[in-house]
Amino acid sequence: MLDIMRRIKEIDREFNGYVTTTELEDILRLSYAKELTGFNLKFIFRKYASIQNKILIDYRTFRDDIIKGLKQVSNEEKKMKVVELLM
Repeated sequence: MLDIMRRIKEIDREFNGYVTTTELEDILRLSYAKELTGFNLKFIFRKYASIQNKILIDYRTFRDDIIKGLKQVSNEEKKMKVVELLM
């Protein structure tokens, strides 16, 4: 998860809390390429989309939901749980 957040912060130079759906999908596919093969993540991002611009994703809310889900599982299951939470 730290790897994903570092990549997001590199993209979000203005620190406005948003990245595009394409940027976030690309970042997740870099970290979870094998697990996310064949999945369209843009449908998942709808929950985190900006009200004014549906292309922008509030990555902080997205991150908080992932972290909340990870706290409920053991260390061995965490990587697969991230993928499950995305689905």
